[in-house]
Amino acid sequence: MTLKEGVLDEAGDAGWAESASRYLIVTVVLTDNLHRLGKLATRARKRLGKRLKDIPELKARHTPRKIVARLLADVAASDVEIVAVILDKWQSSRPDDPEDWYRQACARAFSH
Repeated sequence: MTLKEGVLDEAGDAGWAESASRYLIVTVVLTDNLHRLGKLATRARKRLGKRLKDIPELKARHTPRKIVARLLADVAASDVEIVAVILDKWQSSRPDDPEDWYRQACARAFSH
C-alpha cells in the first residue's frame, strides 16, 4: 500500500440560516506526491494577472474560467484520487450543533 498525502477543502457552510448555503461539500485530493500537485497551483497562479497574483487563496469563483479549466485538466491528468462528500442540508435532519454536519462530512470523506 502506498502512503498517500492529501489536501482537504470545503465549500458551503454548516449553518441553516436563510442566507446559508444549501449544500456542504467536503473534498479530499490524495496523491503520492503533494509537492507535484502544489506545482500545478503555482503554475496556475503565474497565469493570473498582477491584480490576482497575490491573493491568499485561489478561488474558482474569482479566477478566469480559462485558468480554472486548465488547472482542473492538469489535476485530472495527474495521479490523484478525489473523494467528494456532498451533503444536502435541506434533505438532512438538523443536528443540535451545526458543526456536526461538517464533522460527519469529513469523517465520511476520510473513511473512503
